Amino acid sequence: MIINSIEIINLRNHLHSKIELSPEMNIFCGANGAGKTTILEAIYYAGITKSFLAGYDSTILNNNQNHFLISAKCTNDIGNNYSITINYTKDRKKQISSTFGDNLLAKDVIGIIPIVVLNPDLKIITSGSPPDRRSFIDSILCQTSKVYFGKLQDLKRILRQRNNLLQQAKHQISFDYSQLDPWNKLFIEAASEIIYRRKQFSLDFQLIFKESYKNISLEKETADFEYSPFCVPEGFSFNTSKEEIESYLLSYLEKIKKAEYARSQTLFGPQKDDFRILINAGNARDIASQGQHKTLLIALKFAEYDFIYRKTNEKPLFLLDDMFAELDISRRVAVLDNLQALKTQTFVTSTRINSILKSIIEEKAVAQKSRITAYNVINGLVEKIEKL
Repeated sequence: MIINSIEIINLRNHLHSKIELSPEMNIFCGANGAGKTTILEAIYYAGITKSFLAGYDSTILNNNQNHFLISAKCTNDIGNNYSITINYTKDRKKQISSTFGDNLLAKDVIGIIPIVVLNPDLKIITSGSPPDRRSFIDSILCQTSKVYFGKLQDLKRILRQRNNLLQQAKHQISFDYSQLDPWNKLFIEAASEIIYRRKQFSLDFQLIFKESYKNISLEKETADFEYSPFCVPEGFSFNTSKEEIESYLLSYLEKIKKAEYARSQTLFGPQKDDFRILINAGNARDIASQGQHKTLLIALKFAEYDFIYRKTNEKPLFLLDDMFAELDISRRVAVLDNLQALKTQTFVTSTRINSILKSIIEEKAVAQKSRITAYNVINGLVEKIEKL
């Protein structure tokens, strides 16, 4: 996939930016707060319909405006054109239209523009808590499987309703627990599908990640990736069927039912899963050095790219937000060498154009300077640098 151009209106400090993009490497340079990361946010938003930095659309809206617009024109890997426009108005539902129609939902467009983003804040994937790792895995699976995306949305909705009923039971002397029965059935059906698909994913991703880490670390260490589900049958393995998972969850519900009534919340399910990232057979969260965490994150992101590409047959866009300042020379070279091998459209932000060009050219990570297009970003204004 290639984004040919992107238009941004009223997003953070970009009042109106229209940018023609290179199909290869695009570098956005500027001081902190200039608006370079906002361009990457807009690109990500065009593909995923949300920011990779903010939880709510209202927080990325320009302070003096009540709406923003993001519009992208793209060409996929077989040469078909695709466009998407997302309009957000404060206190109203966002409007999504694309080549495929108007009044679309997120599920209709996520995955069409596959995207991988590498940002220093994402170190929480290896060092943070289970929700951080689940979010990482969910973002990959939602881009590669509409069924998974739908089941994940179902699970969230069912959980809210089920927990609301359990909370009501807490305040009612004669609560009719049979009200939970239809929600129990729906919950277990969605949960078993998600667990099954996470299992299948982890077995594929494990092999890709191990190879990716080997390339990035130059085989100095070994890394691994394991699915650690909260609640699965004994002997859970690649051959465990969805029906076996569903049957086990039903029996587990019977065991835990009284505890759920007492605590007024759902106490099992994939919303409690974790994924273990290992280095030299130890849990990276506990033993990895700062440098190892960086290497693990880079390897995870290149593995994410590879997994998405294999599943969709579409090259993801690769976004690197303020990463080069975080990396030493060896890791910087590893990232650039791997990007060159991918031959994919890349977007990079940096505060210093000269230092990043030095990294790219002197370290010979990019064969030709002509492959690079650079832009100055100053207070939300974007200008192409004509001569590097």
